[in-house]
Amino acid sequence: MPFTPSHAIVAIPFQRTGIPVAAVAIGAMAPDLPIFFDLGVSYETTHEFPGLLLAALPLAALLTLVWRVLLRPVAWVLLPTPLARRLPADWAGTARDGWRSLTAGRGAVGGLLLVAGLLLGVASHVLWDEFTHGGRWGVALLPALGRDWAGMPGYLWAQYASSLLGLIVLAGWAARALRRATPVATLPPTPGWLQPAFWAGLVAALLLGAVIVLPAVDVLGWRFAILRMGIRGGAGILVVIVIAAGVAQAVRRRMPTAATPAPVAAPESR
Repeated sequence: MPFTPSHAIVAIPFQRTGIPVAAVAIGAMAPDLPIFFDLGVSYETTHEFPGLLLAALPLAALLTLVWRVLLRPVAWVLLPTPLARRLPADWAGTARDGWRSLTAGRGAVGGLLLVAGLLLGVASHVLWDEFTHGGRWGVALLPALGRDWAGMPGYLWAQYASSLLGLIVLAGWAARALRRATPVATLPPTPGWLQPAFWAGLVAALLLGAVIVLPAVDVLGWRFAILRMGIRGGAGILVVIVIAAGVAQAVRRRMPTAATPAPVAAPESR
């Protein structure tokens, strides 16, 4: 499969269109969620009609809610200070602000734009996969994708190349946005243990994913073992992020009302 976060690249062109960039990005990644967690919904279901509407779309909506209400408001608490100081000003709101931001204060129109973004993201994921998986109509449409090139089918080359390209473009886009952002002068104090515990948890999740899979290397082979390690580690990282965000939310509620980064601008919500 193409590296799941790389799918989010499709959201970049939707800046300043009125369609929430976050909705497109999350929708573009949501169909792969059954790979990481047993949700009672299969990978095949979220990648085919009507499952992409009945399963992938609701999953994308739930993930967007988690992002806006739970994760985004405390990103500045968990990230290193140099990054936290350059986050968009509207990320520093409360969970209630995150809920309101789902429709951008535009009522039904905002809700429709949100759903449109989720649909575009989910559809882009399924379309991308058609050209990077064997036996799909996209591969049949372009015969070169079905041929072997240097011992590997063309669709796998497309899969690896598009994954790498997506990560490079996303990293460049994020770096450019952070570089152009005006940093806040100071950040409110937070407990000194919170960030180290968070980052230690991320490392532990990766290591645990490797430890779980290592005994099966002889059966799986290294290629699939590394893929499985990434999946297990990725699932662990997602769990750690959600738990850490919940703790950060609780810590933040105990902080003084003024303990939030002073806004310096009002960039487009993400």
